[in-house]
Amino acid sequence: MNVFLSSTSVDLAAYRERVEHVIQRFDHVYRGMEYFGSSTKRPLAICLEEVQRSDLLLCIVGTRYGSLTENGKSFTHREVEHAIGRHIPVLAYVLDRTRQPVLAMHMAAGDELGRLEHFTAWLGQHCTITKFTTPDDLGVQVASDLFRFQRDLREVRSDAYQDLVSRLDGTASRPIDVYVVTLHNLDVMYQVDQVAADYETTVGIPMEAPGGSGANTGYALGKLGFRVAASGITADDRAGEALRQDLGETQLDIDDVLVVPARQGRGTGRTTVYTDPMGRRSIYVYPGVNEAFAETIAQRGAMSELTARIRSARVLHLTSFTAGAERRLQEHLLAAVPADTIVSFTPGALYAKLGVDRLSTILSRVNVVHVYEHQLDRMLEDSSVGRGAAGAPLQAKLQRFFQWRVRRGFDQPLVVTIKTSAGTPLDRATIGCGRQTVEEIIPTQGRALALNLPGLVDATGAGDAMAAGVLAGLLGRQTLGDCADLAYVLGGYASSALGARAGLPDRERLRAWLPIDV
Repeated sequence: MNVFLSSTSVDLAAYRERVEHVIQRFDHVYRGMEYFGSSTKRPLAICLEEVQRSDLLLCIVGTRYGSLTENGKSFTHREVEHAIGRHIPVLAYVLDRTRQPVLAMHMAAGDELGRLEHFTAWLGQHCTITKFTTPDDLGVQVASDLFRFQRDLREVRSDAYQDLVSRLDGTASRPIDVYVVTLHNLDVMYQVDQVAADYETTVGIPMEAPGGSGANTGYALGKLGFRVAASGITADDRAGEALRQDLGETQLDIDDVLVVPARQGRGTGRTTVYTDPMGRRSIYVYPGVNEAFAETIAQRGAMSELTARIRSARVLHLTSFTAGAERRLQEHLLAAVPADTIVSFTPGALYAKLGVDRLSTILSRVNVVHVYEHQLDRMLEDSSVGRGAAGAPLQAKLQRFFQWRVRRGFDQPLVVTIKTSAGTPLDRATIGCGRQTVEEIIPTQGRALALNLPGLVDATGAGDAMAAGVLAGLLGRQTLGDCADLAYVLGGYASSALGARAGLPDRERLRAWLPIDV
């Protein structure tokens, strides 16, 4: 693990040295101010970056509050706040001054003493504090806690997540790993210098790239070697042929992708995308024949065949459509899904604005949800959950979502994957898991954050790739932390090239970056 040590230095130099020795004896990576080196970045920025790359933070409180940052809080205070906000575990230790003599030159006084006592009280509200005396005493306690933390990390897994893994164990003989019900769009992409309202700029020649949220996720999984089948609809035009050909190149089973004649004003779906160097996007969807999917299924009498195909899959992945008929088709399909099938769902902006109440038929059966945080806000705000979700901490939002499920009588195990910011595609993935409440919240781990991923080119498809990462980790029976890592890395790959699929890795290339068996 990457273990960050947060403390003042003038009063705790010997203690820091002892803890560093303990961390290294456990073969963990010590992260501390002693090794920051020179940088053009401000000291606080470096500290918070190092915290973010860590799997665990150790906070040691001695006799000083420490140097203040611009908001009046010390570096240690800010580091611990950052770790708690990012759901990074914190182990806290406070010097027992009643048993350990303290040199007057090292003891805080006046305003600093007040700030120190306030910080210690605040820390006790967020962590269970352990008292220590000598450096050796602290070293023994840290060693004991590291051993227990490492053991628990290996052994403890949410009952809800274990339920999903057990389902996969029982469906290994099914011929399809993931069946995707999705719209199919040809993305017409324009690179601009800035995506903003009331802004005028020039654009170059557009680039065409295959798209469709679920199709992108299925493509990413197919490239990793999973057995993927996709349904949906395209027209018999140039765009439809391009989409079907691209999916076929990754050995996706596209037998269920319907082809209908293109009619005037109704061809294969298209999406116009404007993207800028900051990862911002503006997306406009022309649904085309995607809004004829449910109608065509009914006309061809293909519902029973589609249902049979879905029943032969271990995971069913659903994404948003633009019309209510297709959403009702998805609800009908869910009624026929076997109890041991895992249902995955990317609501996207189109379904998120409907709110959780209107999505309740789908959410009653879903096991994995992939959303941006602002989409979760919209789902909660535009529903009976009520106002105020957008301003709440992430954990509180997840608890509201789980409480809403309990009130509705839903008891499916649920994994919620959230990109904590929609502003940039390389932000961390955070995963909440549980059945009736959030049993675990796990962020992207330090090893993934430390990777030098390809640079940002285009954020289109990053969220779809992250969904593929979570499903790949689940199918590979990995931990929730590994699922978050895979989501983060695949999202980074997807953002390294223009279009949703051009930067996606195959299994060999992924393993070279992140040694997780998928």
